[in-house]
Amino acid sequence: MNKQIILVRTRPGETRIARIDEKFRLIDFSVYRKDGAGEGQSVGEIFLGRVRRVVPAMEAAFVDIGQEKDAFLGLGDARLQIHYGPEEPTDKISDHVHEGEAIMVQVLADAREAKGAKITKRINITGDMMVFSPVGEKTARVSSRINNKPERARLLEIAQGLLGETAYTIIVRSAAEGASTEDLLAELEKLKNKWAKLSQMAKNAKAPSHLGIDESALGKYLKDSGLKFVEKIITDDPSQCAASVKCEMFAPEKTNSKGGGSDIFKAFNISDQIDGILDPVVELPSGGSLIIEETSALTAIDVNSASAAKPSGKGARASDIALETNIEAVVEAARQIRIRNLAGIIVIDLMAMRGGTGDKKILDHARAAMADDPARPRIYGITKTGLLEITRPRRRPPLSHILSAPCSQCPSGRAISPLSSGLMALEAVLIEVSANPGLMPTLAAHSDIILALENEASGALAEMETKIGQPLELLIDNGLKKGQFRIDRSQQ
Repeated sequence: MNKQIILVRTRPGETRIARIDEKFRLIDFSVYRKDGAGEGQSVGEIFLGRVRRVVPAMEAAFVDIGQEKDAFLGLGDARLQIHYGPEEPTDKISDHVHEGEAIMVQVLADAREAKGAKITKRINITGDMMVFSPVGEKTARVSSRINNKPERARLLEIAQGLLGETAYTIIVRSAAEGASTEDLLAELEKLKNKWAKLSQMAKNAKAPSHLGIDESALGKYLKDSGLKFVEKIITDDPSQCAASVKCEMFAPEKTNSKGGGSDIFKAFNISDQIDGILDPVVELPSGGSLIIEETSALTAIDVNSASAAKPSGKGARASDIALETNIEAVVEAARQIRIRNLAGIIVIDLMAMRGGTGDKKILDHARAAMADDPARPRIYGITKTGLLEITRPRRRPPLSHILSAPCSQCPSGRAISPLSSGLMALEAVLIEVSANPGLMPTLAAHSDIILALENEASGALAEMETKIGQPLELLIDNGLKKGQFRIDRSQQ
């Protein structure tokens, strides 16, 4: 079995979560920021919203949930029950919402660029082993990721037995394999209690307002990614451990750290992998490479064989090189897609092969490599021109949009954002003061970093000042380049 470890690293204003395999190879990575610092990260959050506009021509409504842009509610998500069957539904958006109405909604996809968040009226409360939907139809289902037929039948029977008189839906997650009736019942009661609290809050709240769930970064991550194959979770922040019984505190002295200090990523020797996480060029073991380019329309991944290794074995042909490199490329591309949280249309430009005889092998490897991706990408096949076409649902911003910002003067079109630089600066100050308790630091940086710290990251700045026990003086120095900072040191 592929044993995995989840590492949780918490710093002022930001939590980073890395999932690694038994070879300490990064297979997933997420960044969560606090106090609205950074592009929207509200998927799963529940709001009491106010319907601003109902647009019959679009069969949609726009709802104020307290964010910069009104959220989008389509007809399909306005229904409390999912429509099934071949017949065309006859209902309209005006049958479900009206202007000025206060409605409870849940965020399905974060706001991005010119678009507001996508929301639904069908609320889901997610636990470790099941999803509880308190509105809609009375039914029980089992995750398609549970392949064992007897186990699926057992869990379905248990779930059906948990259905009460009230109409609600239970979806048993893959993490429930082997769980007892008592385990599932206990979790269901916990989720019902959470829903009862949210309902009471909605009755007393004034729209727009945030109701929940606003849990820890680890809790949000586990809802999206689950615990499949995870042996343990190690964190440097005790508040994260409420999210899972598999969680334990980071003990540097127990790791095979090579000068890692108290940094959990350094202790597990994955810092270098994270530092290069957005590099446009990814080297392949054979000597080839992937070139990854994100655009607003799609993500293009080019398979480059310029320095690829020679065919293995005597008499190997150029077609053997192409097939071996393409297989290696799609497996690595699947890893990069998940790590970078790429979404939408993704096109992999494969090396040309004669006759397309290797297409099936390539597709088989691609499907196997993406089988455990929680976003469940769809692989459409390989075109006659050698393009492997994939789509992946977009729920949260890609990693590049969290860590970087548009840059008209940069070759890639993006550069590290002032917010990311500011959070790095706060961490550097924290490290300096921890090593030198008498230090009275001044943080000098370009004006864009100082503005980010005073606005988007004001909560992180206050958190860091609490940790060091003194206010931090901020100094604008536009002699420094954008993204650069300096710590001036003086002793008490």
